[in-house]
Amino acid sequence: MWLLLLSGATLCAVALSGAHARTQTKRTTKSAKATPTPTPVVVPRRPPQSAATPRPTPTPPRVVVVPSQNEAPPPPVQRRPTPTPTPAKEETIDETEVVRVTSNLVVVPVAVTDSAGNAVQGLKKEDFRLEEEGRAQELQAVGDADQVPLDIAIVFDISSSVTKNFDFEKRSAAGFLKEVLKPIDRAAVFGLAERPQLVQPLATADSATSKLLTIPAALSPTGTAFYDTVKAAARYLAQNAPERNRRVILVISDGEDNFSDDVRDAMLAEGKNGATQEQAMESQRALHARAVQKVLREVQHADAVFYS
Repeated sequence: MWLLLLSGATLCAVALSGAHARTQTKRTTKSAKATPTPTPVVVPRRPPQSAATPRPTPTPPRVVVVPSQNEAPPPPVQRRPTPTPTPAKEETIDETEVVRVTSNLVVVPVAVTDSAGNAVQGLKKEDFRLEEEGRAQELQAVGDADQVPLDIAIVFDISSSVTKNFDFEKRSAAGFLKEVLKPIDRAAVFGLAERPQLVQPLATADSATSKLLTIPAALSPTGTAFYDTVKAAARYLAQNAPERNRRVILVISDGEDNFSDDVRDAMLAEGKNGATQEQAMESQRALHARAVQKVLREVQHADAVFYS
């Protein structure tokens, strides 16, 4: 309390002294204004801080330490290493997996006979009712199977494994096309070797046969990309054969796939890893099983029938 009163007295003395000085300065002024006496302001004096309790210093947002010549430099900042991204797992395909596809038009063969076993002729689509899993399906048309156009893709093996019987297989395939295909049908020819080869696009039986007979035999050892070529044929039919046509893929080959992308790359990797013979055989069986599933997906997506 005493400190507060003394502080107020001191401030009043300073204020009065200032007012007296201003009065002397303005004595010569003709109508000087009266200087109001300032109201004393009591400012409490802060108690002295104890030396044992230092005043906290606010932490600056950033401190840069510059070492002297006698001090060792600070250790480098340890940065966390960037984690290596985990590679995506290889797609696994279950051998028992059911492949489901969506199709706009499916050809359903049907035979109708009477009680005596005789074929019934002249039926219309109104005479049929087709259900799938209890749901009625729409029938687009009913007709003789021979009147539905056929688009067939012949996958002909031209690798070195069939060189011995190459001419015989060519004549057999040409005879098949001439005998089976009708004027409304078409055929495409794919060469089966290290890479899929479209030898002849969809054409009449005569054009496809003529092109097939001109295919030369392999003169040097070549691989057999069976799976890749069948998938290429399925995609070709899906893109070029009308939906109302029947689609068939016929493969003429005596060899096993050893050069499709999935099979070849995996076999080369196993050879570099030094796998045992038993491990290599087991891995190859798994590779072929996965490749077959991929082929079936492509064939069913094209609404095609596959023969080999």
